[in-house]
Amino acid sequence: MSTRAPSAAPVRRPDARRPVPALAAGLAVLALGAATAVVGIPLLRPEPGCASARDEALNEVLAGRDELDLRPTGTSEAVGHRSAGCDEDGAASATVRYDGLGPADVVAHYDEVLTERGWTRVGDVRDRGSLPPVACWSGTVDGAEARFAIETTAPVDDATTPGPSYLVVLRAAHDVDPSC
Repeated sequence: MSTRAPSAAPVRRPDARRPVPALAAGLAVLALGAATAVVGIPLLRPEPGCASARDEALNEVLAGRDELDLRPTGTSEAVGHRSAGCDEDGAASATVRYDGLGPADVVAHYDEVLTERGWTRVGDVRDRGSLPPVACWSGTVDGAEARFAIETTAPVDDATTPGPSYLVVLRAAHDVDPSC
């Protein structure tokens, strides 16, 4: 017989918390998954910008093209409405807004001056959304396929804008279709 006192079983208090390894591991996996998803979401979307570095370089070339300044008599360039950048298709793009003439007069003017410069009128023009194209010409700029488009737009301010407004959009790209 042993003279030792029997060992008492540990006493558990009802408010004591026990570690639950499975629950903790599950929560850690969920947290890691959520963090990965939040960080990874931008990686799934295409980066805004041109399709390639050589298309990106076309932005500066397009912004300097004199075709953007061939506006008809009776129009004026809207102040602060000249831009260059990449469009939603990944092509380089330069845009100028003009006020003063309607689409029929504008298209007749550009038909004449662009044809003299070697541009070819494109028959079908695809709808680019909120700014429906009126006319489009095809050519090349710096060795890249290019499109020159006239698009309708609303005046910036009806009270101060002299007549209807339109956009001249010059798009070019080596690696995507710079469609109208």
